[in-house]
Amino acid sequence: MNSEDINQLKSVLIEKIQHRHPELLRQFPIKKYIACLERYPEDASYEDVSDGVRTLCEGIERSSNQSILETYHQIVILELIPDAREKVQSMTLTDEETALYHTNFNRIANDAANYRDSGFYLYSNQSFGKALAFCRLRFIPVGLLKMEISGMSKRVFFKNGPRQFIRVLAFLLFQLRGLKPLYQIHSNLHDRKSMEEFNRDGWARCYRLVAESLKREKHVRGLVAASWFFDPALEQISPRLNYLRELGLESGGNLFYWGQSKSGTNSAIKKSPTRRRLYEEGKYIPTSYMFVWPREKLIKWAGETFPSGTGTR
Repeated sequence: MNSEDINQLKSVLIEKIQHRHPELLRQFPIKKYIACLERYPEDASYEDVSDGVRTLCEGIERSSNQSILETYHQIVILELIPDAREKVQSMTLTDEETALYHTNFNRIANDAANYRDSGFYLYSNQSFGKALAFCRLRFIPVGLLKMEISGMSKRVFFKNGPRQFIRVLAFLLFQLRGLKPLYQIHSNLHDRKSMEEFNRDGWARCYRLVAESLKREKHVRGLVAASWFFDPALEQISPRLNYLRELGLESGGNLFYWGQSKSGTNSAIKKSPTRRRLYEEGKYIPTSYMFVWPREKLIKWAGETFPSGTGTR
């Protein structure tokens, strides 16, 4: 979707709000909302909502309804995309990285054009937070995944007894040398095209693209990710997913126990009858593990695995 198409769609949405609530956009200017977003700290999670943004959302909904708030959020996203596209063109990126940005901008704009009210453009929906973070250039596309600036949670020290405490401490002192900043990777099930790459080659490409970013951003200490699919128990339960843990170790990652959660359990059993059955029988408890890659190890692995700098092994 080009800039003209985006502007036309934005005009339609603005007219929709003005027809129902003529004063709303003057009372809650889009630029004021975006200014609140721009004040977020660099390492703020895509899930964070500042008091200023929360106050604006509550005011918009009180003055109208939830459907209008969603329309407002669509306008915010469409307002952000053209500026984000221009900034990407001025960034030092490979052609592959630039193409990934533009593919995602087009997907997000097309989603707005084809949207029917269903609660997507609300902060209660993680996919909206991810789309908004991407249009603010807080999310970086790395193939099938996206990443943001984050850090390693101190909670990992206390997750699995004294042995893990010592392992984490040694890792921090001698390899990572600090809890942040780190890149943190996220999947986005709403981005179906990217999720088609959910295989060993797709994950290897992802780590290669992370390494490209690390080479440019020398202040970032490495990469972190936590998920149920890094669980060693899957070696017996879902052996087809073994490559996720194996590739993490192969590419220089360090694995730490993270724990159980309702969201992790739901995700683990949602699409697998086998895992669901074993969970219901008490033979499998979905457990998340955290991988952390020091920058030097991931960059070294990428250079050795993809010596030409491309996706060809």
